Amino acid sequence: MGNILRCFEGEDDHAGGDHYPYHRPTSRPSYQPPPYPYYHHDQPSAAPPRPHQQTLGPHGARAVPAGVAGLDQNNLNFKSTSMFGSQTSAEEGKQQQQRVTKEARDPPWETSSDAWREKKTVPAVITTPTTAQPLGPTTSPRSTTVMINLRPLLLLGLISRLKAAVPNIGHLKRSSEVLSDRAVAPRTGDIDESSAEGLCDAESYAKANPVLIQVRVQGTTKKFWRLTDEATRISRKLALILRSHHSVGKYLAAPLQLSDVWISTAGSVKLRGVRFTGKRFSIQRVRDDYRHLSRVLQSLIRTSGGDITKLPPDYKEFLELLESNTLTMKDEFLIVNNSALLPMSNRTEVFLMLYDRIVMYLGRTKAGKAKKKRILSKLPYNNDWLDTASANTQINQWVVSKTQKQYKRNQLDQLRLNRNVRSHLHQYNDDNIEEILYCEWPELLMDMVKMLHMEGELQGTDIQNKFG
Repeated sequence: MGNILRCFEGEDDHAGGDHYPYHRPTSRPSYQPPPYPYYHHDQPSAAPPRPHQQTLGPHGARAVPAGVAGLDQNNLNFKSTSMFGSQTSAEEGKQQQQRVTKEARDPPWETSSDAWREKKTVPAVITTPTTAQPLGPTTSPRSTTVMINLRPLLLLGLISRLKAAVPNIGHLKRSSEVLSDRAVAPRTGDIDESSAEGLCDAESYAKANPVLIQVRVQGTTKKFWRLTDEATRISRKLALILRSHHSVGKYLAAPLQLSDVWISTAGSVKLRGVRFTGKRFSIQRVRDDYRHLSRVLQSLIRTSGGDITKLPPDYKEFLELLESNTLTMKDEFLIVNNSALLPMSNRTEVFLMLYDRIVMYLGRTKAGKAKKKRILSKLPYNNDWLDTASANTQINQWVVSKTQKQYKRNQLDQLRLNRNVRSHLHQYNDDNIEEILYCEWPELLMDMVKMLHMEGELQGTDIQNKFG
């Protein structure tokens, strides 16, 4: 590297030799015999004279012996393909050196792309003298030649300028890596329509919001306890969480606790601090999950100040289903689509859908008629439903209506009365008729759903889309 710098700067060798490869009037280039043989057709017969013994040429420079003059120009000067030419003066050498330095600093492609394409590799040839060694009969002096390709230097200049012009390349690379990471593994802080909802633990929610409420049954003097729509929604959301994990062979690694349940202001439900596992999954693990869910729901009702003994009949049976020791995987559909979890405003739509399934759809075929008969025979209130309807002043308006065929005391007419009332909810200007029907016959819709499930017909009714 020292020789290279001295080449460009024109410094003298500190050892006393003058190695600058260009002709200078004040410098006297000396050439030392190389240590290895030089094969040439004009080989000298003897070693060249020492520098102080050489004679000067016509221009003031020493005359070069014929053997040395016959050497390849690569050992004395730059090749003819270089930018300096073969025999340059000292002034031209300095100018060329300045141009090379400028091009290394300011690459030519920044000024003229066409000119750069015409540029050729500029090999700088530096001849390093060596100490004379004894030569054999076939050996001759030579010089050690170091070829320096300036193109890598120019490329380094280009790279440095590109980095300065495009400082954000690394940032863009990191951004692309982040995007690819997100496509594989989504972050947990994703935003959806429920992101703005506040969350609180189930215990705090139950203390601030009543779960079991008492309502007056219009048309009578009776009162009835029922769950709020928010309570039934929470119950179903928890059941859906369990069922979704059971469907992929996973269950809760530890019993569900009330403290694991978190409820948003809009009624959505999340579990925190729980873990699902698939190790040794079995139907018994599924039953354990639902059994613990039943206890959590009862704890939620008690925390809100409700009395478990006053639960409505359909919700009581729902809790019993959760704790059943004979529960099967197919029964999970009945759990998450239980009539006890229906919002009050959706009960009419569900009843009309189930009525059509039992009375009309199943009545078309012989096998369907057998199912229909079994379902009707299991419906509740067979002996007193008509008395109950007549005792309620609101429902009795449909019973005594002259436009309706007289009702008989059988299960089919019980369904027909409910259909007529629900098909004309506002015929007698009563906006609470749906709640009245539920309070008077809370188990009717429950048994319709249960019997259709037992006959394998419930999944064909689209009931799963009636809980929104």
